[in-house]
Amino acid sequence: MKIFQTNQFKKEIKKLATSVAKGSIKQVDKIHEKIGRIRNKHSRVSRFYEVDLVISEEGSGQKIRLSQKESFETHLNQTGRYILRS
Repeated sequence: MKIFQTNQFKKEIKKLATSVAKGSIKQVDKIHEKIGRIRNKHSRVSRFYEVDLVISEEGSGQKIRLSQKESFETHLNQTGRYILRS
């Protein structure tokens, strides 16, 4: 289930990144608002990722950078495995 949610989160961030790269969305406030909505929609997996808006020095270009935190792999390895003693 987490894998599906992770893929959906990445897919929506990539979709937003392409629209920002094209120049469809230029206002920084609107971009941050859309990032926040995506993070809120996928709150279970968004805590494992950092989403940054990178603005070039000239101010002519913007892009979105998605980076994975280290705790994601640890969380995936620990979920769903329990030891029961009787």
